[in-house]
Amino acid sequence: MTEVTWSPPSMVQADTEYLPEKIAGFYQEAHDAFSIGAFRAVLLLSRSVIEATAKVNNASGKTLVNKIDSLHEEGLIRPGTKKVAHALRILGNDMAHGDLSESPTPIDAEDVLKLVRMVLDDVYVGEAMTADILARRGKAAD
Repeated sequence: MTEVTWSPPSMVQADTEYLPEKIAGFYQEAHDAFSIGAFRAVLLLSRSVIEATAKVNNASGKTLVNKIDSLHEEGLIRPGTKKVAHALRILGNDMAHGDLSESPTPIDAEDVLKLVRMVLDDVYVGEAMTADILARRGKAAD
């Protein structure tokens, strides 16, 4: 009998500072999927991050299209980030609905993780990080 040794891949730790716990869980899971080469799952989970972010922030609308638009209208995401969020929605939908024409590559999955981060930075990170930096310097944000 042949003995086979297997070691799990090292996991990519996501930067979840300033993220709500539930959002951080989805975001970390997308990174975990990337670590094991589950690139379709990265796209699906990234869409879930966008949906969960919209829900946590009480974005209005029944569809994710409406919720993303609501995040923009409420000033939580910039116009460019709105386009990014819609792109993530479309890519996630392709995976969810079994678009078999093209499998995501490692570069595709890495790009998606970068795009998700842009949305999270707009909604959660930028303002909280700025407040922390100013607080350390004894300043208040205007």
